[in-house]
Amino acid sequence: MPRITLRPSRILLASFLNAIILVQSASAEGVYETRPDKNASIFLLENYDAMLGGVPPLAARPIPDIAMDLLVTFEGLELRPYNDSAGYCTVGYGHLIAKARCTDENVGGFKNGISPEEARTLLMSDSALAGQAASDLAIVPLTDEQYGALASFVFNLGAGKFASSTLLKLVRAEAHDAAADQFPRWVLARNPNTGKLEKLRGLVARRNCEAALYLHSLESPFDRASCEGAFGIAPDVGPLIDIAVGE
Repeated sequence: MPRITLRPSRILLASFLNAIILVQSASAEGVYETRPDKNASIFLLENYDAMLGGVPPLAARPIPDIAMDLLVTFEGLELRPYNDSAGYCTVGYGHLIAKARCTDENVGGFKNGISPEEARTLLMSDSALAGQAASDLAIVPLTDEQYGALASFVFNLGAGKFASSTLLKLVRAEAHDAAADQFPRWVLARNPNTGKLEKLRGLVARRNCEAALYLHSLESPFDRASCEGAFGIAPDVGPLIDIAVGE
C-alpha cells in the first residue's frame, strides 16, 4: 500500500479545520469559566429553594443609592455566567443562577450574558431582599444608611450569621456606635491562592466601608478610598471572625 505523506500546507489546513470543530463543539456545549476569587451571595444561597433560582421580586424598601454604589464596587461585575469558588453558577454582581455548576440548560436566559444595566437591576432586587431580612431581624427602626449597610453585610455573609451575631444584638439595643465597631471583625476567609485562613484586604475594606455607611459617614458619590481604612488595624472589640463560620 503506498504511503501517504501530507504536505506542510495540508497539515496546517487539517489542524485549522480540527480547531474549528473543537471551537464549534465547545460553543455548542457551553464553556463557563471557574473563578476561585469570586463568590455568589451567601444570602441567595441560603434562600435558593425559596427563590427557585430565579429573579426575586423587589422588596418593599429599596436600597439607597450610596449603598448600591458600595455593593457594586465590592461585588464586582461579571457579564457572563461563571462558576464561583464553590462551583455555583453565578452572573452579574454575585447573582446566583443555580446551586450547581453552569450548564447550557441551567443558565437559561443568561447563556449569552447580560448588560451592566440588567446586572444592576438584579443586584437591586437581590440586595433589597437581603436588606428586608436584616430589617426583619433588627426589629428596631433603621435609617436608610443603616439599612443599606446591613443589606450589604447580609447579602455578602447571609442572614443566618447575622442572626447569631453580636452585631445584631447591638443593633437591637440601638447601640449604634458599638454596632459599627463590629463590622471590622468579619474579615477572615480562606485565601483562594493558598487555602489558608487569612485576613483578606477586600473584606477589610468592605467591612470598614459598611461601618462608615452605618454611621452616616459616607458622602455621595461613593469613594472606596474614603472609607476602606488601613489593612493592619484590628478592632479591639473582640476576636476576628471567620466569615464561613460566624460567631
